[in-house]
Amino acid sequence: MEMEDLLEEADQLFEQAEEMIVKEPGEGLQKFRTGVGNLFKAFLLSREKMPLGEIKQLYTQCREIEPEFETIRDELDYLFIPKLAETDSELICDAANEVWDLVISMMPE
Repeated sequence: MEMEDLLEEADQLFEQAEEMIVKEPGEGLQKFRTGVGNLFKAFLLSREKMPLGEIKQLYTQCREIEPEFETIRDELDYLFIPKLAETDSELICDAANEVWDLVISMMPE
């Protein structure tokens, strides 16, 4: 998948996740995770690196290239707490959007 396609799909997944996180927290959380994975893959491709592994491995690859990724560690952790999605969907949305903002700010123009 091309970088632009990954970003577009991530955007769609985030929109869908935000709409469904309250009624279907598990499904919404999964869409956020997939979207974040796409963001990380797009970032790695933008740096001419081959994205390998699942979301946590992708995060590690991104952090090795850009240490500022460390600043979203807590937000990323929130996306792996299923109970949190059921009890605090707003926190999950905020965390996902923090990840989005950081990754997008590091993408080339």
